[in-house]
Amino acid sequence: GHSLSLAQLTLLVAGWGKRGGYLVIMVDGDVDSLPEYDMQQLRREFPGRLVWARPPGTSDPGDLRLEEIIALIVRASAKQGVDPSFVADLF
Repeated sequence: GHSLSLAQLTLLVAGWGKRGGYLVIMVDGDVDSLPEYDMQQLRREFPGRLVWARPPGTSDPGDLRLEEIIALIVRASAKQGVDPSFVADLF
């Protein structure tokens, strides 16, 4: 689905958000957004550390090479005002 359950949000926040971690949401290219309610909650829990990344067209992230995924995250981070230097720690 394209929505977060309360259990999923709780796990994300407790396990990652409280530690200052960054959250990258990468969806298929044909998905326009998550429900606004979910995005508001995530922005609140990951201030300045939430990146929404979507491949061009209708691409599936699973079909992208690692270099393409990294470039996509870096571009999306910069566009959204999130310091992309965190990407170096991901891989």
